Amino acid sequence: MKSSAGNFAGVFVLSLLGCLHISAQLNSVPYQNNNNMMPNGNEDRCSSGLNGIPGTPGIPGAHGQPGRDGSKGEIGPLGPKGDKGDRGSPGKCSCTKASSMNWKQCSWPNLNNGADVGAIQGCDFVKNSNMSSLRVSVSSNFYVAGVSACKRWFVTFNGVECRDPITVEGVLWVPSTETRSHRLGQFEGVCNDLRAGIIRVDFNIGNCPDFGDTNGYTGWNSATRLFIEELPPPQQ
Repeated sequence: MKSSAGNFAGVFVLSLLGCLHISAQLNSVPYQNNNNMMPNGNEDRCSSGLNGIPGTPGIPGAHGQPGRDGSKGEIGPLGPKGDKGDRGSPGKCSCTKASSMNWKQCSWPNLNNGADVGAIQGCDFVKNSNMSSLRVSVSSNFYVAGVSACKRWFVTFNGVECRDPITVEGVLWVPSTETRSHRLGQFEGVCNDLRAGIIRVDFNIGNCPDFGDTNGYTGWNSATRLFIEELPPPQQ
């Protein structure tokens, strides 16, 4: 076995040397016809060898710079209608407490009050918010006796008339030709700047400016109503 391997190696080396020798001779000989480039008998000995072993892959290159944004595409077609969603939870109100209904009515049958000056009737009202307003309405039967006589009915809050925005009042004047007339009447208004808590609301009778004292009568043979309602803050 060693002898055969040695012989093969010798032949391979001699063949390789022969090819190198022939190649050297060819490089030294001027160009001639292809038929004379190799000595006879050496063409097969200098044939191409076997393919070499493939090399290892190279190191991956660095990432390139990001490309520019492309142009905006066209709007796609409308998708199908989705399924109906679940019912949401109850919402919460961010408004003030006064926005919920808070009202009161005080009423008296056949009041028949003959006072000419002072409070006639009233009731207490619980106001929930400092920011809210109170709406007050008074309806009754009003009477004025005299010649060119005038009486004034008005509302007070904790004993004081409203100043924001204005007083809540109504007046009745009779001319010189009219006496002893009973009339159904109603007046109302809104008052701001009232603090939260218990508020005493009264309606009163008094004299008109520049008319002096005269005879008045309230609630003759009929019902008298005092309606109070808390309202949200007014718009600016």
